[in-house]
Amino acid sequence: MNILRWAGGCLWIGCGWFAGDFAAQRTRRHLNDLSDTLRLLRRIQQEITCRRTDLNQLYQTLLREGMVQEMPDITALRQLPPPASFLHPEAECFRECMAGMGRLGAVQECAQLELCIQQLEEYFRQAQQTARTTLELAHKLGLGAGLAVAILLW
Repeated sequence: MNILRWAGGCLWIGCGWFAGDFAAQRTRRHLNDLSDTLRLLRRIQQEITCRRTDLNQLYQTLLREGMVQEMPDITALRQLPPPASFLHPEAECFRECMAGMGRLGAVQECAQLELCIQQLEEYFRQAQQTARTTLELAHKLGLGAGLAVAILLW
């Protein structure tokens, strides 16, 4: 009976650590998605500003280069969905920006892209500040919670 208690306690501690690890991975994914999106928007802005690239052609180029993922029913930049890890304000900013693609002149599109880039950069800075704390504490808090449950059930 004592071995089962020890095994159960270790299981709860392990589960707590993995819960903390899950939170850390989710935080890293969010930061990576924000960074990748900023890189994508800057690339689109450069293509429009310097080369005046056709947006349909640009979408195909970005697909080939792996900067956007091929998805069913997505045939243009304006249809791109925000990454799943985006918070509501980040997703709305991205949707607004992409919805206007191809509907304005090059100068207006670049201005809209610049505004979106600035907003997402601010979200990225805020996410980095939050992530420092989350990444430092995620495993510790998960391990602590697992240990607390193990002690309570002992």
